[in-house]
Amino acid sequence: MVFWRKSGYPPAPPQETSNQIPEEDPHPEFAHIRLLMGAESYYLYDDSAMTDAYARWAFLAAEDDPVATFIECVREESSVYPRPMARENLANDPFRMNAEAVEAAFAEARAQGRADDIERVEASNGDVYFYSTTYLTPRRAQALAEWDAVERIRNV
Repeated sequence: MVFWRKSGYPPAPPQETSNQIPEEDPHPEFAHIRLLMGAESYYLYDDSAMTDAYARWAFLAAEDDPVATFIECVREESSVYPRPMARENLANDPFRMNAEAVEAAFAEARAQGRADDIERVEASNGDVYFYSTTYLTPRRAQALAEWDAVERIRNV
């Protein structure tokens, strides 16, 4: 991923108006380059070398906002897969958040009122999971957490 600070980046070209006929892309060799705009930087990545999902995760890690990272990852896990997210998942690259950092992000997200839909659940072995009530019921989240932490190992 390539980083540019906004202050060092040239201004954006004027936007096309609806009465202009769009021209053919003058640089088709760059069609696979994607842009993510952060609070202080622009992030470019090659979608033929990096998945959009991993690029988004790398973007969140680079933006260094643990609360936004936590919220987005929990909601994505709950909506896309649908399953609760294990606390230990954020210990992996590119986030590298330990258990205390994840719990602090959860507490801060709740305090800010940005995560009223996010709940915490524990499996019988003590593993901690987070989920969004928008996508999972508490009962389903508990069952899936138990399956992932305890029962799945018995069925391999």
